[in-house]
Amino acid sequence: MGYDKYAAHFVMLEGQSTIFALRDALPVKGHIKIETGNGKGAMRVVVQNMQYYEKGPYIYKLILFGKKKERTIHKIMGTVNINKQGSGETYLRFNPLDIDGKGNPISAYNAAIIVAVSLKNEKESLHPILKGEIITQDPETDVTEEALEVETENFAQFAQEESFTKQEPIAQPKRVFSDFYNKFLIDSCDRCVRMSRYYDDITPFKTDLTRARWKKIVNVGNLPIVSPGAYYFATKYRHYIFGITEKRCYLGIPGRMMKEEQPDGGESGFVYWQPIVGASHSDDAYGYWIAAINMENGDIEEV
Repeated sequence: MGYDKYAAHFVMLEGQSTIFALRDALPVKGHIKIETGNGKGAMRVVVQNMQYYEKGPYIYKLILFGKKKERTIHKIMGTVNINKQGSGETYLRFNPLDIDGKGNPISAYNAAIIVAVSLKNEKESLHPILKGEIITQDPETDVTEEALEVETENFAQFAQEESFTKQEPIAQPKRVFSDFYNKFLIDSCDRCVRMSRYYDDITPFKTDLTRARWKKIVNVGNLPIVSPGAYYFATKYRHYIFGITEKRCYLGIPGRMMKEEQPDGGESGFVYWQPIVGASHSDDAYGYWIAAINMENGDIEEV
């Protein structure tokens, strides 16, 4: 696996503790977008509702864990930055063929964990806050789903606290993962609804099947996670549109009515296209690929 072609993967992070939550009534949550291509790699780490420390006593670190033959491997990727509002967005770069400087590729790692590290007591155990499963493994890599046993004392205690034992695989059941993703998507859309109040209504279409109230959002970083392709084209055109009805929210990704500009070829829900005002249904016309999100269950549906 040379990582020459572009690929993107999302790691959904599940909260493990509320001790470091900024607001007790809200969950700690986050995600990681892993992108590889042209022999290079980058991670975008996004977290919410985490306690802010200006000068300690804790800092947050992203650590990757994996299994190589019978040996546990880990890599401290870097510090996860948090602002005073409890949210953070951190970008990290890496070599996908040798992520840890020891010849281990990104595919050798199957778990991502954000931990709190004490700055005052170096013997204090790490505090796991968020964890998620990495699904970028190369099928030929000898990585199992056995429990993670870490070599240092702190990591060993951390693993014990998290029940990373040989009797309990680290992989989460698919049903739980799907439920979490749907809830995360609903929360993301709710946040867009609140944010959109500060934007003026627009009328992007002459005829609109959705009958939604539309807003133009130029901050692409606020795009709810639905697909790598949606993020790619929203970034390319430097905006997206967000629509609201009573039971649905809609995401409109700019692009022409051609397969090359359809997010993920339609597999992620962007199967309906509408031309902008004054344009027609043709290959050269500009418009928006639209996906609908059911706000009751988080499912992505056809328009």
